[in-house]
Amino acid sequence: MKVIRIICFIILFSIIAGAFGILPSVFAMNVPGSALDCDENDGLPVIFIETRDKKAITSKTEYKSAKMKILLNDCFSDCRNYYTDNVGNIQIRGRGNSTWSGNNVKHSYRIKLEKKSDLFGFGASKHWILLANYYDPTYLRNKMAYDLSNAIGMWSPESTWVVLYFNGKYAGLYQLCESIRVSDERVDITDWENIAEDVAKAIARKKELSSAAAQKLTDGMIKDLGWITSGKYEGYDIDEYYDRSSFDTTSGYLIEYDAFMDHVSQWYTEKGSPCMVKAPEYLKTNSRMFNYVKNLVQDFEDAVLSPTFHNAKGKHWSEYVDVHDLVDYWMVQNIMANGEFGIRSNYFYIENGKIHFGPNWDFDCGAGNFRSLGYTHWTSTSGDRNYFYRGLYNDPLFAALCEERWQEIRDIAFQLPDYMEALDTYIKWAVIRDVAFYPDPRMWWSTPRIYTGARGEYNDFHQWMGNRVRWLDEQLTAEYPVIGKGADRSPKLFLELYYESGNELPYDLYHPDGPAVSNVFNPGNPDDIRAECTTTHGSVVSMTLLVNGVDFGTVSASKTEPFSMLIPSSALRTGEGDFNVISIIANNSSGPYRYAYKIIRSTERALGPDDVPVVFDDGLHENYMSVEELTDVVLPEINVEREGFTALGWTVAGKDLIYQPGTVYTIMKPVEFRIKWRRSNIFKIMYEDELKEKAAAPVKVDEEQTQIPVSAESEKNGSVITWVVIGSVLLVSAAGCAAAVLIFKRRKN
Repeated sequence: MKVIRIICFIILFSIIAGAFGILPSVFAMNVPGSALDCDENDGLPVIFIETRDKKAITSKTEYKSAKMKILLNDCFSDCRNYYTDNVGNIQIRGRGNSTWSGNNVKHSYRIKLEKKSDLFGFGASKHWILLANYYDPTYLRNKMAYDLSNAIGMWSPESTWVVLYFNGKYAGLYQLCESIRVSDERVDITDWENIAEDVAKAIARKKELSSAAAQKLTDGMIKDLGWITSGKYEGYDIDEYYDRSSFDTTSGYLIEYDAFMDHVSQWYTEKGSPCMVKAPEYLKTNSRMFNYVKNLVQDFEDAVLSPTFHNAKGKHWSEYVDVHDLVDYWMVQNIMANGEFGIRSNYFYIENGKIHFGPNWDFDCGAGNFRSLGYTHWTSTSGDRNYFYRGLYNDPLFAALCEERWQEIRDIAFQLPDYMEALDTYIKWAVIRDVAFYPDPRMWWSTPRIYTGARGEYNDFHQWMGNRVRWLDEQLTAEYPVIGKGADRSPKLFLELYYESGNELPYDLYHPDGPAVSNVFNPGNPDDIRAECTTTHGSVVSMTLLVNGVDFGTVSASKTEPFSMLIPSSALRTGEGDFNVISIIANNSSGPYRYAYKIIRSTERALGPDDVPVVFDDGLHENYMSVEELTDVVLPEINVEREGFTALGWTVAGKDLIYQPGTVYTIMKPVEFRIKWRRSNIFKIMYEDELKEKAAAPVKVDEEQTQIPVSAESEKNGSVITWVVIGSVLLVSAAGCAAAVLIFKRRKN
C-alpha cells in the first residue's frame, strides 16, 4: 500500500505541475512546439539554442554555456550530424564590431561546439558563425559574395540560412557559415598552434606528465612561441622530443586589415595600414617570426606605392604576392562594390613566403547598400586611405591583369542577377518575416537611401547588380583599362612597337581572344620587338622600360633624343591570347615623371588591317570569319547544349538584346556573338533543382507583422498539454500496477 500511495502522489504532482507549467525541462530543451515543423519556418532549417542560465548573450569576449539542436529541411536531409541527432553542448558568445555595438537589436554570434561536427555538409569543425545580416534587408549580399568567390576558385566560407530560436523565442533569420580560421577545412596553411599542441603532447608523453600539467604546458607553448626558433621552452630542449627540421617560418600567418585593431599581435605599416594577426594569435612572442611578417608586408607596400612599382631592394610588387589571388580578391570586392574594402575585414595569409589575398568576408554594407550606393565607381579610390590597392591602380600591369581575368569570369558575373532570383525564391518569406520583426537598421546610419520594404530592397538590389556588371564590362574591355584614376598616362609620350625587322606590330582593337588591346604579335615570329618612344616634354632626361613588371633598364632620352630598346621575346608571355604590358616611365631630374604603355596580345591568328572580324562563341569553340563592312550575316543555329541551361539565342558581347538563329545581322564594325544561357542556379549549392519547388512558402507573413511565431501563452498551453499527457500516461501505468498488486494478493490469499 505504501508503494501505491507514492505512485498516486507522483501522478497528482505531475498533473498539478503540468497545469501550472512549473515543472522544469530535464531531458530536452525548451523548443516551441510549432517550430518543430519546418513549414512553419518558411521551409528553412531551424536551430534551437538555449543558454544554461536562460539569459541573453551580453559579451563578445566571454563564452556562455548552452545547448543546441538542429532541424534539417529536405534540402539538407542528407546532412545529419551529432547536433541533428542530439541536443548537444556548445559555447556561444557575441561577435562583430559595428554589428555588436550601438543600437543594434539583432546580434551575430560565434559558436564553439563540444564535438567537431560537419554542419550542412560544409566540413567538420568546432567553430561556426551565425550572421545576423542586420544591415542588409535582402539577406543576400554576404551569401552571394562568398558563393561568387568559391565559383571563381577562391575559397570563402560556405553558408546557408537558418531560422534561429533562442531560449525558446523566435530570434530571426540567420546565416550559418564557416568561420575564417586556420584549419584543413578552412584556410589550409601551416598551423603553428596545432604544432604547439603536438610538441606539448610529445613532451608530456615522454615525461609522463599528468593531464593537468600537460594542458598547462600546451597553453603555455601556444601563448609563448619563442621555442619555434630558439628550440627551448622552460628548460625543455624541444629537439629531444620533436623534429623541428620541417618548420618553415615563412608560412602559417593569417592576417586581417582592420581599423578596429583589437588583437594581441598587431602593427601599422609605414603608410598606416592596420594589420592584425589572426593566427597564430601570440605571434608577437616570437620576435624573429613577427619581424619577418612585418618586413614582408612592408616590402610589398613599398613596391606598390613606388612610382616605379619596385621597392628599394629592386623587387616588383608581383614578386611578393600570388598575383592570381590578388586579382580574384579584387574582382569579388569590386563586383560587389564592397564599401569596406580597404577599411576592415580584409584578409590575407602568408605561406611559403608569398602573400595570398583572401578569404573574402563581410559584404552586408556593400553592393548598393549603406556604403556603396552607386554602381559606377571603383572601390577604395578615395584620397584619405593609405591602402595598397590605390597604388596598384597606378600600374597598368595590374589593370591589364584584371581585364584579362574579367574575360574568364564575366559569364559568371553576368548571371549573378539570375542567381539572386534563385536565392531570393528560397528565403523570400523568411526575409519578410524577419524585417517585420526587427526595426529598420538604417535609422542608426546616416544614408541618403530610403528603406523600401523587404520586396522593394530586393528589387533595388537586383537592378543594381545588373547595372553593376554591365558597367564593369564596359570598363574592363577597353583598349586602355583605367581603374580608379589609373596610371598618369601622358599625352606627350608616344610609344610605338616594331619587330626588329622594321615592321610595325599589327594594330588590333578587337580579337576573339578578348577585349581591345593596342597591338597583337605572333609568338612564332623569331624577331625581337623594339620599343620606341618620343616625347614633347622638355624636362625628360631618361626613360625606363618595364615588361610585365620586369625592369629592363633606364637609358638617356629627351625631347630631341628618342628612347629605343629591344624587348627579348623570352620576356613575353606567349600563350594564345596572353596579355603583355609594355610600360615606359619618363624621368626628369627629380625622378619618375610620366607614363606611357601599351597592352599587346599574343596570338597566331592576328587579323589583317582591313578585316572586320565576326566571331561566334558557342562556349566550346570560337568560330570567326573576316567580312567586308556592311555585309549581311545570317546567325547560325545553336547546336551545343549545357547541362542545366537553356539557350535563349545569340547576343552581342556585353549587350542585352537577344537575336534568334536565322536573324540577318548587318556587320557595321567588329562584333562577337555569344550564346545567352539561362539557369536559375549557376553555383554549386545544396538545393539544386528542388530550389523553386521548395520555396512555395506555406506561411506568408505581411511586412507589417511583428508577432513572433510562438507566443508565450501558446508555449505555456503547450507545456500544460504536454504534462497533462505525461500525467495521464503515468496514471494509466499506476492503475495497471495497482491492479496487478491486487490480483497478486488475491491469488496469494
